[in-house]
Amino acid sequence: MANEITTSASLAFSKNEIEDSLAFAQANFDVSGSKFIHNVQAFVSTDQVAVDKGNITTIGWVAIKNHDDTNYVEWFGVEDESATIKIKANEFCLFRSASSAPFIQANTGSCTVEYLLIED
Repeated sequence: MANEITTSASLAFSKNEIEDSLAFAQANFDVSGSKFIHNVQAFVSTDQVAVDKGNITTIGWVAIKNHDDTNYVEWFGVEDESATIKIKANEFCLFRSASSAPFIQANTGSCTVEYLLIED
């Protein structure tokens, strides 16, 4: 089977009479794996915590949303390295992961993160 992943994305900016936007039409991509996990995970401290990836060996696509109303979280590809993605309060993002064992760290207190990981 082909085109198992379907994505679309757009970003618009408007401030002080300056505007710009970028949009990508729906696109389809192939994956060789068949596993996925859709999870809601609480990150209750400012320590780096492993993302529960279920039985996925190689993470491919990631859709993630920070459900906290105040604090941001950061995505780390490797423990104790620099964060590669910052997700502010109520923000979300979509990307392909280069890490097979990622970590998330809450900025302050407890943050709840929802994600969908799809095996590569």
